[in-house]
Amino acid sequence: MKQRLKIILIIFIASSTAIISLDFISHKINHRFNNFNRLVPPHGVRLIRTLDLKYNSFYIAGVSSNQIFLANSTAPIILKSDFSLKDTQVSIIKMPEKVKLYSGSLEVDSPYFYITDRVTSTKMHGYLSDLIAKKYEDSTLFVDAKAISNSTFAIRTLFKQPPNYILGKRDIYNSKYQIYPTILTKQVDGIFCEDGMLNYDKMQDIIVYLYYYRNTFICLDTNFNIKVVGKTIDTNSVAKIKVTKIKSDNSYTLSEPPLLVNRNSCVYNGSLFINSPLLANNDDPKTLDDASIIDIYNLKTGEYKSSFYLPLYKGRKIASFQVFKDILVAVSDKSLLVYILNKNVNVN
Repeated sequence: MKQRLKIILIIFIASSTAIISLDFISHKINHRFNNFNRLVPPHGVRLIRTLDLKYNSFYIAGVSSNQIFLANSTAPIILKSDFSLKDTQVSIIKMPEKVKLYSGSLEVDSPYFYITDRVTSTKMHGYLSDLIAKKYEDSTLFVDAKAISNSTFAIRTLFKQPPNYILGKRDIYNSKYQIYPTILTKQVDGIFCEDGMLNYDKMQDIIVYLYYYRNTFICLDTNFNIKVVGKTIDTNSVAKIKVTKIKSDNSYTLSEPPLLVNRNSCVYNGSLFINSPLLANNDDPKTLDDASIIDIYNLKTGEYKSSFYLPLYKGRKIASFQVFKDILVAVSDKSLLVYILNKNVNVN
């Protein structure tokens, strides 16, 4: 028994040391200066309202002309609020029988809502007016799925041979499934080096794919024709990752912390907003610890426009965010935040 406890203690200490070391290395990587500068207009953003959400499991699901919609990662519910944050309502979504979500994601595009689950490849939709979720009879495998109409999804799927991510389009009602294997470009392994975020700008009909680990975003029309390949202002054009193959189950894993270039993003009316984790040469060294950095890009030209900072709220950075006109809404831990973007921030 003593020998067993000793072994467990050694494993615990070794695991803890490894986690602490990786966290330290990652902190050092992201907190160094990079060879670029930001354009930050003075007084670009102002926090005007906050709401205590009680729980940290909420995220931004969508924004309309007069309402904010939040989803919850632990339950099929929608929290709806006006921009004053005074009129709030929590509603339960009526789910189909025998449908269980494991990694569900909810998106609101008023008057519709969409639910996708990448574990089971389930896709559902419904109206906000009755909140009855109806399941699409479709089993197309995907890692990400973004509704671009009431019957069509832009998807990202994983091919195993050779291992790589591929973008595609799925029309639910006519069973058409198209893949576009040449849009994403392999640099290292085809999986981690191609990993990223899928967005859709409804106002401009632009699909946007933003890589996590390199300074590139791709703008597509709804037929998946490449319109613009944009570069973010940092200089990391090649993903700085090291990948190790696990022979026992023929899978891959990162062997050291990667350099994260783009943490989070959203799109609105021709603009891409990126939450960047990298310091510019003209940033204060404390910026990464004291604020969330948002860089803005033009989706039609790929050009960088400007940046602004969102200071910590109750010691926390934002986890998800969305822009609508001159309003930015964000969730930070257990708080919903509403900001005004001033005219000197080049949004449109």
